Amino acid sequence: MTPRILVPCTLALLAALGCTSITQIRTVEPAPQDASGHPDILAPPSTDTAAFLDCRTGSPAKGENLRIIEDYGNYVLGFAEFDDQGWGYKHDQQLAVINDRVDAELSNPALAGTDFLVLVFIHGWHHNAHDNDCNVQEFRQMVRIAAEGTEAARREHLLVKPRRVVGIYVGWRGESVAAPALRYLTVADRRDAAERVAKGSVRRLFANLHERQIRAQRVRVDRMRTVIIGHSFGGLVAYSALSQGVLNDLTLETSESPRLCDLWDPRHAAITASPVWPDALILINPAFEASRFEEFDRLTKGLTPCVPPAQKSNRLVVPSVIVVTAANDIWTGKIFTAGRTASTVFEGYDRTNAEATQKERASNLHAIGFVKSYQTHHLDLTPNETPPRAVARLVPGAASTLNAQSPVWVVVASEAVVNGHNGFLYTRPKDKNPSPYLANWLLDMYDMDCNAAPGMLDCADAAAGN
Repeated sequence: MTPRILVPCTLALLAALGCTSITQIRTVEPAPQDASGHPDILAPPSTDTAAFLDCRTGSPAKGENLRIIEDYGNYVLGFAEFDDQGWGYKHDQQLAVINDRVDAELSNPALAGTDFLVLVFIHGWHHNAHDNDCNVQEFRQMVRIAAEGTEAARREHLLVKPRRVVGIYVGWRGESVAAPALRYLTVADRRDAAERVAKGSVRRLFANLHERQIRAQRVRVDRMRTVIIGHSFGGLVAYSALSQGVLNDLTLETSESPRLCDLWDPRHAAITASPVWPDALILINPAFEASRFEEFDRLTKGLTPCVPPAQKSNRLVVPSVIVVTAANDIWTGKIFTAGRTASTVFEGYDRTNAEATQKERASNLHAIGFVKSYQTHHLDLTPNETPPRAVARLVPGAASTLNAQSPVWVVVASEAVVNGHNGFLYTRPKDKNPSPYLANWLLDMYDMDCNAAPGMLDCADAAAGN
């Protein structure tokens, strides 16, 4: 077949299969302020969860929101998209727009007494940055919940200064074939795309945020904090792009400035190690093999187990890395393990002894949350409490190997908190209004609420601190 015939035939086949285009979705740059000096403020997003509980993949729609920056007054969202090679579109146009907005926020004289929380969310398989994508709609809710939660924490004197929330949604072509049946055959292709995204311009996005946080902390130590959240293959993107730096920071901290069990130990005054960046790396139902996580587990288990004093400390010790996996997630559970079993049949393992062989094989065939030796906590709703809330407790036996101030947690969530692969913000129950239990739990963790993990967080008198 000649190229003259092959090319149009190939294009016709791709069109018939419903292949999605590799194009920038968020193209509208922020409009200049009007004559009165007020920015273009959007109405708050609807909190009607019924509109997106089925978690549909985004698609082009007439009149859809194509803004790079969504300004809701009390909080802001930005969109950064990357193609299948991991490059930013139009020479990183969106990154430049986000940089300008973050710089404007940090330099705004009216916000001189305000701290900032930057939330970055990276979506997974099947999703994108279209306005009607359920992950876009849920991230809006996550940022809204964070903004309202931090304000509530300030009213309750858990935070001294106001904290403004800036959200950044990282989009990539999570759906390459839109045909209903064939779309599930793209898992290997989209995993490879996620790997390329992790090695591409998203690293520039992270570097830009890190630079701005360092500058902000020269003004005030808590002026800016960054939390990066990855779901499914988005967890693969986040982990692949950031894990080496996080491991470097954690190794430095634990070797040169160990996490002391007694927070009133005078040696704390001598701690000079660089803080870990980002402030939190959160992986929700991450879709990659647990063998990549082994060094984090060894680092965690290598710390001396201890129980901090339940007393007057005003320092909150929270983990730098949190992996949350739904106990009933079949995609990163049984289906993932079946796929890995088939695709790794010719791979070998350490034959030093039977125990090493078994552990390495289990880690290679399972996602992180399904390796029992990695699990540190169970996350479930409190019984007999109205309204219920999510609480993390040590798994049986973990207290003997896990430092109470461990920087790495692997949390298995009940289906009441995280339901299946996609039910991470709202659990999508059929018979009642859903609640964002996981988002509220994470807020409790980082807003100094010791109830989030009884016996693990030493912050009894936190109101006097931050």
